[in-house]
Amino acid sequence: NASKNRFVDVGAMAQFRLLEEFDMSRNFIQNIEYIMFSNHQELRVINFCRNEIEFIPEELTKLPLLEMLNLSYNNIKAVPECMADLKSLRNVDLSHNGIRSVGNQFERMVNLSSLDLTSNPDLDVDHLPLRTRRLYEKQILMKSKSERRALVQRALGIRRNVLRKEQNNILPK
Repeated sequence: NASKNRFVDVGAMAQFRLLEEFDMSRNFIQNIEYIMFSNHQELRVINFCRNEIEFIPEELTKLPLLEMLNLSYNNIKAVPECMADLKSLRNVDLSHNGIRSVGNQFERMVNLSSLDLTSNPDLDVDHLPLRTRRLYEKQILMKSKSERRALVQRALGIRRNVLRKEQNNILPK
């Protein structure tokens, strides 16, 4: 764990072998260097939240065992299509960035169960692919008490309407 330091790059950490978890959160890192991935094929968890990272490097796809990726609170504007190659990914947090749109990369990640794209103010939510949108909405519901309450109210309203229709069918006027 190298979080809460003043690192500006990951070069010094690249020398460590056999890492399964890598936490460089709360530093001043702008670039994730490609050397990081070529030497750490066994990485399962990467946490670079609260840095100054501007892009997700394609070399990330060289981590076949990666299950959790946290790049929240950075300056990322785009999500590369190559992320679809990360078949082991289960959890991705890209919240609090500047992401504007995403393609179909998350649709092809069969193991992905948690995707956080919340607090990307310019994200075009209306044009998210179906599965990506469902994962996005799941995060909204998990984070927002008022959203959960609204969902429950909507479900209860639907239930009341169904019950009324059934009563009208059973007991005609």
